[in-house]
Amino acid sequence: MKKLKLLHILAVSLSSSLISIAVHPVEAFAESVSKVADAPAVKSASPISAQMLRTYPLLSAAVVGKRVVAVGEWGVVMTSTDSGEQWQRQPSPSEETLTALYFADERVGWVAGHHGTILHTKDGGSNWVKQTPDTSAVDPLLGVYFSDLQHGYAVGAFGLLLETKDGGQSWQKRDVGQADMHLKAIGGVEGSIYIASEQGKVIRSLDGGATWQVLETGYRGSFWGVLANKSSVIVYGMRGTVYRSDNQGQTWEKSVTNTTVGLSAGVALSENNIVLAGAEGMVIESQDGGRNFSAFPLSDHSANNTAVALSPSSVLLLGRSVPHIYKLSVP
Repeated sequence: MKKLKLLHILAVSLSSSLISIAVHPVEAFAESVSKVADAPAVKSASPISAQMLRTYPLLSAAVVGKRVVAVGEWGVVMTSTDSGEQWQRQPSPSEETLTALYFADERVGWVAGHHGTILHTKDGGSNWVKQTPDTSAVDPLLGVYFSDLQHGYAVGAFGLLLETKDGGQSWQKRDVGQADMHLKAIGGVEGSIYIASEQGKVIRSLDGGATWQVLETGYRGSFWGVLANKSSVIVYGMRGTVYRSDNQGQTWEKSVTNTTVGLSAGVALSENNIVLAGAEGMVIESQDGGRNFSAFPLSDHSANNTAVALSPSSVLLLGRSVPHIYKLSVP
């Protein structure tokens, strides 16, 4: 059983960064270990160009004031003040893969990562400290969300849900009854919290996390991301699948996406304008709140893991390649 769970954890870890080791698992693992050894967690002495950024696979990002903060494999933390043209590597207290990033305001934020890693910043992402959960959680964390400066959640493999009520100084496990499934992403709005999961399930709380319900969308594959606003909630994931609800998850409708490519990044520029991205350079755009999408694939077919809004009409896409700025087809 221990060997089986270890293999399962490895699969979750690699899927979170869109890396497949199905063909050469031993070589991929050895390469990862080598890169960790070659990547000390120190601040870069000089700016890193967008072209060089492909050396640092990025998995999650956020706009913080006038800068973009991004995190990724091998504990990397990057910041940019010019919309992704130049980057500065910041000190990081971890060499674990960092999978998810969330800022509660322009200075205070958290990062979740593999092996139960949680990092915290109070200066907009320049400096980070570990907030080791006081639990036995060692599975990969894949999502993080805070409703305010004190109350937050981190989700991950094997139904792992951690809650803090003191800004991350302490964390407690919560049981949502889904220990056989991986919780892939978390988001919320005004007391409503949604977790994207496997088997087409969405886990919802309408009371700020006090109680949780498992919702069936009608899909049977995995959701990898979630976007929530006052009028709707959208979940997206495998095979270009997007589901949308305009009644807090009571009912779900499958969106028309015009793609079968997996979607792992998403951003809402407004209640109507939604941009999702993923493997093979796929970018899809909706102008009707996520009901229908048009496909605008990138010419270089690069995989994108995360997306942030630079303006009401432009999106910065980050992943394993050179950053892309995507502009809405109809501003």
